Amino acid sequence: MVHNSFDWNFPEQKCLEIIHTTLINILKKQKDHRLPLNELIFMFNNRTKHHKIHQRKKFNNFVKYIKINHGSTKQFFDDYSIYGISKQNKQLYIHLLEPGFNYQELNSIHRITKDSDWIIL
Repeated sequence: MVHNSFDWNFPEQKCLEIIHTTLINILKKQKDHRLPLNELIFMFNNRTKHHKIHQRKKFNNFVKYIKINHGSTKQFFDDYSIYGISKQNKQLYIHLLEPGFNYQELNSIHRITKDSDWIIL
């Protein structure tokens, strides 16, 4: 369930810029541009903990922002075409599919649909 009634200190575009640039930088530094989801979230939280995006301490990290605005971290990665999700040995991995991506191209990376239904063209 997505809640959009929160008052964030940053506009949505700025939050997405920080999120994507941080995630891309983390994944680019990996050997095969992939990490287990748990490790990626841990590294992401460590790199973005200095940002104060909400007045209440409970909601003052970007993973909470992702969960509140996108439903879950898995759904967030599924919404953008530069990230891939795979499951190996009961563990979810996040892949960077386009390592040469620049944040200015963000509008072109959003998936066509947000639902998981089939679309027949």
